[in-house]
Formats: sequence, structure tokens, C-alpha cells
Amino acid sequence: MCAISGPLGLGLFLAFEPSSEGSPVAARLAAVGAGMLGAFWLTLAVALQPRIEPLLTRGIVPAVVHWFSQRSLTIYMWHLVAIYAAVRLGLPGATNWLGILAWCIPLTVLAVVLVGWAEDVAARRSPLLWPRRPSLTRSVA
Repeated sequence: MCAISGPLGLGLFLAFEPSSEGSPVAARLAAVGAGMLGAFWLTLAVALQPRIEPLLTRGIVPAVVHWFSQRSLTIYMWHLVAIYAAVRLGLPGATNWLGILAWCIPLTVLAVVLVGWAEDVAARRSPLLWPRRPSLTRSVA
């Protein structure tokens, strides 16, 4: 799956990258490419999980993993909006992938702060603006 979805998705996304003059078909093909890239990363993560799991119990890594797991849906839903906003609004430096990434990270963090609490409500947890580090006394299952 990774061997097909990664290169094909990247090729579609880069070849049909939406621009202001782009056709609706090109935009759809770019969206399909972005979806295939998502499938690539998900498949890769699932395949590498047994090898990565022992590394997730050392140092600051558990706190970082906990933060991402507490806000994974918010990050997933808003990171593409952040990319789109950076490109469409013509933010300074958002003309290449590095500049877009430089805008995507702070815009996604802003979305996490503004609407991430809704993820807590949906999970029946106490709503927090910023997820707290897990208790060190709790055991990790």
C-alpha cells in the first residue's frame, strides 16, 4: 500500500497543485493526491508501530505523544485548512512547501487552542485549552 499510495499521491498532488487559475478537475486530482498521501502516512505508521512502541516510553516522548493523542482530531481537521489559508491568503513566504509548513504549524496550533476543547467535550473529558501532561503515576497500557 505504501509503495503505491505515497509516490502516486505525491505525484498527483504536485502535478495538479491547486492554484488561482487551476481547473476544478486539477483541484480534485490534487485532493485525491493529498488523500493518498494521508493513506500512505497512516499505513506507514501502522506498519512501524511494533518497532516504534518501545521508543514511546522514554524521556519527554510520552508527554508529546499524549498531547498529540488528546488533539489528534483537531490537528487532522484543521491542518489542511491552515495550509489552504496560507496559500489562498498569500501569506508572506507561503510560495513553497517550507513557507507553507512555516505557516501551517502556528495556524494549526492556534486552531488547537481555539477549538481543541471541543474534542475534550466530545470525549466526555473536562475541556482544556491545552492538554496537560499525563500523570506519571498512571500506568501506560
